[in-house]
Amino acid sequence: GICFDIGEFSLNKDIIVLNTKLIKSANNCYMIGICFDTIDNLIVGGFYKNTTIENMMFFSYNGFIYRKGLVYKKQLENGKQVTQSSLMHENDILTMIIDIEKDKIEFKINGNLIEEINDMNIKEKRDLLKICIDMVDNQDTIKFI
Repeated sequence: GICFDIGEFSLNKDIIVLNTKLIKSANNCYMIGICFDTIDNLIVGGFYKNTTIENMMFFSYNGFIYRKGLVYKKQLENGKQVTQSSLMHENDILTMIIDIEKDKIEFKINGNLIEEINDMNIKEKRDLLKICIDMVDNQDTIKFI
């Protein structure tokens, strides 16, 4: 996994859009999210399990949103929890939109809204914002587009 600063370009922007395309995957499973901290790499040991740092991650295999290591939102389909089918497949595009002014994070797959989170206090912590991506298999490939 990798964890990187969003960079100086984000300091003057109110909306940050990240598009990743799943090029190759053994099990259609990767994680992408944000965290707020001064540590260089929070992905060691799977940062999404770290409960001491404010973080939130979309887990593509089961469609759940994890926040501070706990399931925050459960993907529902027709009122029933989806637990077995992957939401991501090869050539799918996952979009993460961080709206700093509105304190909102959206996840979309191929343009379709999957989840929206509204209470991360992004504006107050924007200088600590990091993007984190974790692939499950070393053979898996994603591309930023």
